[in-house]
Amino acid sequence: MSVEQGTKGKSVHSGPGQCGCGPDSEQAAKAEIERARKEIENAEHEIEHGVHDLEGAEAHLRKAEHDLERAHHDKVIRFFVDGEEFKTRDPNQTPDHIIKEYGGRDPAENYLVQIEGHKKISYQAKGDIPIRIEDCARFQIISVGPAPVSDKNIKAGVESFIAGLREAGHEPEIVPGKPNHVAFAYEVPSGSHIGKKVHIGVVVPPDFPMTPPDGPHVSPQIHAMKSGGDHPTGGISKSTFEGFRGQSWQYWSRPVRYWGQSKKTVAVYLSHLWKLWDTQ
Repeated sequence: MSVEQGTKGKSVHSGPGQCGCGPDSEQAAKAEIERARKEIENAEHEIEHGVHDLEGAEAHLRKAEHDLERAHHDKVIRFFVDGEEFKTRDPNQTPDHIIKEYGGRDPAENYLVQIEGHKKISYQAKGDIPIRIEDCARFQIISVGPAPVSDKNIKAGVESFIAGLREAGHEPEIVPGKPNHVAFAYEVPSGSHIGKKVHIGVVVPPDFPMTPPDGPHVSPQIHAMKSGGDHPTGGISKSTFEGFRGQSWQYWSRPVRYWGQSKKTVAVYLSHLWKLWDTQ
């Protein structure tokens, strides 16, 4: 023990407590260590709890993704090709597959167009690229060749054809004195005359739907009369509807292609009309 001289000549002894290593400092250090250990334990507990929550969230995500995939797989999608209704569970298909599988056509001679109101999306030269089929999607199959021209003048009965027109939302009329002549108002859905309001006249064969009507009668006149040539300006002649509703009419000699491979419905014939206007 060292001896120091006090202010009054007395010796002063310095004890261990005066060097900062006494019992109080030791207790304080131990308490600090204990607090640090508890903080580490709490942090480890929070990490463990967080990892557990993360694993649970990941499991929920995997289940939700599986349920969504299963729902997509189980969903039946309704869509239309050339006016005919089809159903599928596979929303991802190529245009060429749709043409061949549902249209019964050769993709080498046709391409697919999707119709969205007055808008159309062409998949020409994109037949092998998968597209997504949404519910109630509408497609048209377009031939890369010219529309054929015919000079046939078919006259027919009308009962089943009128029923099909009404089902499609049209209000057909029968021409007085010509019970095999059916006319209805029509708004052009595509092509250079889009939005134009016209009247369509149809003469339906007696064995419809086995045999389709020939090309449409149109009012007002769109093209000059021309017996020869190609679509859209060729094969235009006088109409047996002339004077009906006080209007001028003309006949477009355009037979329906692929009728034998279709469902032979009025919807298919209306699809034929769409194609004729789309290519004006």
